[in-house]
Amino acid sequence: MGTALRHRLFGAGKLPPALAEAAVHPGALIAAEGVPVRETVDRLKMPHVSVRHGVRLLVGGLVLAPDRLLLSVGRFPIVNTDLREPARGGAALTLAEGGLRRWAR
Repeated sequence: MGTALRHRLFGAGKLPPALAEAAVHPGALIAAEGVPVRETVDRLKMPHVSVRHGVRLLVGGLVLAPDRLLLSVGRFPIVNTDLREPARGGAALTLAEGGLRRWAR
């Protein structure tokens, strides 16, 4: 998995302290900084905001352990999930060769 240009030039997408602590754990399978993240939103409605379709290119960090997935976008941890539990909710994550993709529904 390659790193994003913003990470190579400016250091964007470094692991925040919570993820950096999990990355040094001996059970961590993958610990990566500067992961390209493409966020796609379709039909988002909130008070005073309505988006039909939107795409943002972001930079984040990823830590994958046998039982946990931790993800940050920028300096903010956004995912800390137990992989042994069934998925719920209206968002989907895809780990792909080009990076990580998150869809909000």
